[in-house]
Amino acid sequence: MQRIVIFIVYVSFAVTSAAAAAADTAAANNALRLLASGQFDEAAAQLDAPELRALPALKTRLLTAGAAKPPGPVTLFLRNGVIVSGAITAASPAELIVTKLGNVTARVPWSDLNSASLYAVLASAADARSADEQLGLGVLARAIRLVPQARKHFTAAFDLDPMLASRITFWSGQPLNAHQQAALNAAARMAALFKGRVRPLVGGRIEVNYDFSKPEQLADWRAIGGSANDWKVADGTLATADMAAAPLLWRAIVTGPVEVAARLNAPAQGFTAIGLAQWADSEPPNGLRSQIAAIRSDRKFVLRAGADWAGEFDLGRLAEPFVVTMTADGRQFRARLNDTPPQSASLSQSLPLIMLRGGLDTIAIFDDIRITATLDAGWLVTERWLRSGAMLPKPARMDSGKPWQDSGLDLQQGRRYRVIARGEWSRSALSGGATADGSSSLDNALGASLRNQSLVGRIGANGKLFQLGSDRMVVSPASGRLFMRVNAGGLSENKGVLEVWMLAADAPR
Repeated sequence: MQRIVIFIVYVSFAVTSAAAAAADTAAANNALRLLASGQFDEAAAQLDAPELRALPALKTRLLTAGAAKPPGPVTLFLRNGVIVSGAITAASPAELIVTKLGNVTARVPWSDLNSASLYAVLASAADARSADEQLGLGVLARAIRLVPQARKHFTAAFDLDPMLASRITFWSGQPLNAHQQAALNAAARMAALFKGRVRPLVGGRIEVNYDFSKPEQLADWRAIGGSANDWKVADGTLATADMAAAPLLWRAIVTGPVEVAARLNAPAQGFTAIGLAQWADSEPPNGLRSQIAAIRSDRKFVLRAGADWAGEFDLGRLAEPFVVTMTADGRQFRARLNDTPPQSASLSQSLPLIMLRGGLDTIAIFDDIRITATLDAGWLVTERWLRSGAMLPKPARMDSGKPWQDSGLDLQQGRRYRVIARGEWSRSALSGGATADGSSSLDNALGASLRNQSLVGRIGANGKLFQLGSDRMVVSPASGRLFMRVNAGGLSENKGVLEVWMLAADAPR
């Protein structure tokens, strides 16, 4: 019920913000007049709106990148009637440098640009993937009565981020049509599932961004084989809290092509890595089979599959920050550092889990993580059902101190289930606690194909053993009654009970 309250507050905030902005008509009109004259900072001061703050950012981008990446030919109309044609080759806070034919340069003060030219210059520096920048350009275009351009930018902004709908409606003066309203409703439902910022994409894909400006963003991740206290959010970054932090998994499960980008630090020792993984045979130290892109303490950027490192790239050739982007599509895994050519590796199977890691001797730091993927349909339907406030069925109880136990649950062969297990168990105060995901610190009683200390199951008294866990998708290997136990020896010494749910995840709820 608590999560539903959070969602309602989120939507109410958008509605309240739109109403407050609409009520302040005088301030809005004054902001538009300031925009039309190029006084961006003054306009932003009139309304606390991201779309206005985006316009000074576009000007700043021209100042820093104009000479390095000049736009194509431009024609600038000045307020005194003079026309200047050429290419913008440099920019400063006071003026633009335009190089004309014959390498003749002209200095054009920003204040001399007429409104349409001001818009054209800023549009040349805009990021087509930034909803805020597209919305800012729409506001400027509307202010100077470039109606077709304004509509184009407003439409682009909505497609990039439907959660901006309240601002788009206010600035454009046009209500959302039925298609846009449906998209907004769908976006709101998706946004309610995550603490990061969600942006719906075409084809059912989403983009989720984490800037770690708020500690609650850590709630979208969970530690495997360790404690949630192994990780912390502080000073706008996500970092390991000690030198042997458990791997951190994104709570959602993905399918199909996936891209993950993040800023990584160069640690004093060990490595910092982002990766794709799947639950696998017991693979020390974390029971995950993974492909990771890592930055090592010897200032190398590398790929790692299992225990094998390959494809080193010298960090000394690049300036910080180090932004690592990895993609997986079909059987191909690619990773690149900043804008360098990608390194590639082959995948033997799909990897539905997104993972953050540090070496055993590493303080790892992550920032500005962006995940672009399609959510697994079974995970999505069960997650929405869980967030709806529906009452869970009575859980099966598994006593860690007993051998195989009848769960009271009947499974169907080939059907997908989402297993959710809550609680901890331990053998002694010295050994520490373990969850249904297990621990690498104790023995493995049932064979190396199952994760140490984890929750495992079988169908019937003599069925094939298969892996369960705290929160994962499984396919039942047979039809019949589910039996469960922990993968440990000396059961009589164990203390603790796990509560287990098996939610059907292959059909609408």
